[in-house]
Amino acid sequence: MLTARPAGRHAPIFGVITAKDCESLYDALHQLTPRLAEKRIVIDVASIRGEASVQDIRLIPATHMIADGMAKEDAKLRENLTGFVDNPMFSLVASISCDELTGGDGQHQQK
Repeated sequence: MLTARPAGRHAPIFGVITAKDCESLYDALHQLTPRLAEKRIVIDVASIRGEASVQDIRLIPATHMIADGMAKEDAKLRENLTGFVDNPMFSLVASISCDELTGGDGQHQQK
């Protein structure tokens, strides 16, 4: 649509960064050999790795998941959601690499 050329026949115009809110999936994607109980899930993780560059997958911290107030029964989460709907404020930040996020060792660190 943007280039009037069929998709898939040229390099992408925009980079894609995938954001996940599931820390266990994020950790499994960044471990060389994920320790998962079910082989089916290991296959799913390998499939995701094959489709997406692991370096372009980001974890959304729980503190930034405002929509949790719609899915979970928690008064504080609902209060945060209501406050955001009443006064939506966003902060744009530079994207960081996975090495910066993990400290280069593949293990997630809280910042």
